[in-house]
Amino acid sequence: MINMGCRVNQYEGAVMDAACAEAGFARAAEGEAAQVVVINTCSVTHASDSQARRLIRRAQRENPGARIVVTGCYAQRAPETLAAIEGVDLVLGNQEKLDLAAHLARADADAPIRVGDPFAESSGPFPPLAADAAINPDAPGFGGRARAFLQIQNGCDKRCTFCLIPGVRGPSRSLSLEAALEAGRAFVAQGFGELVLTGIDLGAYGADLGLESGLATLCEQLMAVPGLKRLRLSSIDPEDIDEALIALFADASSPLCPHLHLSIQSGDDRILKRMHRVYDRDLVLRKVAALRHVRPDMVFGADLIVGFPTEDDDAFAQTLALAEAIPLAMPHVFRYSDRPNTPAQKIPQRFRVADSEMKRRSEALIVAGAGHLQAAAERALAEGACEVLVETVDQAGMATGKRRDFLPVRIRGAQTAQSGALLTVQLEAFVAESQTLVGKVL
Repeated sequence: MINMGCRVNQYEGAVMDAACAEAGFARAAEGEAAQVVVINTCSVTHASDSQARRLIRRAQRENPGARIVVTGCYAQRAPETLAAIEGVDLVLGNQEKLDLAAHLARADADAPIRVGDPFAESSGPFPPLAADAAINPDAPGFGGRARAFLQIQNGCDKRCTFCLIPGVRGPSRSLSLEAALEAGRAFVAQGFGELVLTGIDLGAYGADLGLESGLATLCEQLMAVPGLKRLRLSSIDPEDIDEALIALFADASSPLCPHLHLSIQSGDDRILKRMHRVYDRDLVLRKVAALRHVRPDMVFGADLIVGFPTEDDDAFAQTLALAEAIPLAMPHVFRYSDRPNTPAQKIPQRFRVADSEMKRRSEALIVAGAGHLQAAAERALAEGACEVLVETVDQAGMATGKRRDFLPVRIRGAQTAQSGALLTVQLEAFVAESQTLVGKVL
């Protein structure tokens, strides 16, 4: 199983993996040709589509005679295109993939495309996870017991002019508070060191359930789950960070990690308006200031788009200045690409930004982010010892992991550590080339 894209896809891939295991499927060993290959695609950019097609061709080469199943957002958006690729046996939509094992059992060769309407009332919210339906910690995307992704929301009611995701994910809908808590407890019982809440529009959690400050309400209740070591939020829109959520970050001893990934996209108000974002630059700065007031050690990442049509030098300068003002230590930069049937696709060519200029702007943001990451790392070094969640351990006893603020750390002397363990680490240096802190186990 190959999972592309966002953390929602990683979670859904793990749910598919668990369902297939329950149905009697076994994952092929490394280097062993598989009988079934599942490619769980992303379609957020043109590059994502291209990568999916490359993965399909590679799966065919490396697994001769295997059934090739393509699912995810690209499959939901363009099922006929994918079904026409030689060697693809089955195309499943985002809802249908949750019944992957049942679809694999069907020998209906005349129905290679099984993609429903994500806006139909029959579409379920998203993959359920009962307390007794254990996620395999080695499922693709989870990678051991370090962190588990829990999808609490699906779909999106916003209509950003560059984005096709609402059309392939359907309307915003939330997992019930009770089901989310049950799933969280299940992950803790399995020994995962960190729980990451995720969704297509995470900040919209609970609105359809009639919850006021739904995300903060869920976080507060999860923070009280016995045994929960860490709780982290995935990408969130700035306008969805309310006072109740900000207040939860004030307790430095709580499981809630001082790290947020903001879906900002641009720092220029004109571009934000043309993107149909519902906030402005000033709101972003006010939210960041409020968070830093309660947690001065907060580290920020962000999604940013360069080259949105009509973005001139002045507009980009506003984005770069915002990245410096926050400051963004972990920018995730996308170069704009047209998505089918989106309003931005219709903007005339004369307002487009050249590929070379998009590359230059992207690199400028990445360089700025590297500087801010190093500054955050130097502050961490000044603190000395810190808590690190172990992700991997090699045969030489060198481990990799993350601090609570998501700064990466390589750890010497961790021979006996296991994925998901919390180690106290004495930080010794920052390696700029790999943008990683280095330390030793205390």
